[in-house]
Amino acid sequence: MTILVADDERLFCDMLCLVLKSISADVINSYNGEDAWTKIMQNKPDLLVLDVTMPQLNGLELLQRIRRQPEFQSVYIIMLTARNSRNDIVSGLESGADDYISKPFELDEFLARIRAGVRRVSAESAAHAVENNIPVHGLYLFENGVTVFADGQRLHLTTIEFSLLELFINNRNSALSREYLLNQVVGFNSETNTRTIDTHINNLRKKLSISQHMSDCIVSVRNIGYRFDPPDSYPVIVQ
Repeated sequence: MTILVADDERLFCDMLCLVLKSISADVINSYNGEDAWTKIMQNKPDLLVLDVTMPQLNGLELLQRIRRQPEFQSVYIIMLTARNSRNDIVSGLESGADDYISKPFELDEFLARIRAGVRRVSAESAAHAVENNIPVHGLYLFENGVTVFADGQRLHLTTIEFSLLELFINNRNSALSREYLLNQVVGFNSETNTRTIDTHINNLRKKLSISQHMSDCIVSVRNIGYRFDPPDSYPVIVQ
């Protein structure tokens, strides 16, 4: 497991790297966004910890650059923000971050988030072993593996997208408000930030469109939010 930590506070960055080495991870440090990008391209780390405020290339810009690369669609990304700003959090999640931690934080919380990411990365790797055995017809969601297959093809979903799909499946044919979805998958509720759910829904729709049966299954409900309506003849299975 290779983890890259990028933070312009050198002592803080080095301290996090030292902590990560205690869990037997191969750790790479970086003190600015451009250097982090170079090291990401060279080393292909499995998990990234990116500070939002960095010189040369800030964390959000780096995150967006990473997510534009097909080879990094599944890399697990945790954002750090010192400002505890909801705008930072929303921007990060909209751009494809899997998790965020607001400074200051306890090291045990940091390690818990890292271990959750490591489990996700390990599950993604394990998914390759079962990929060829997935039936072609249907949507299959593997809860333990954080993995989704649509018509035999694996979908690379972010943590937020996976949580949304799981929530929709468990409440199929029911209209769910944007506020409810935001509270369930992000963890806070604010009318000014419900726009982030629309972005996640649009991204999820695009990824589900790999299957013609699922291209229109997430329906917009006027003045409420969204509803998940898969075709009756199309199997949707959670394992």
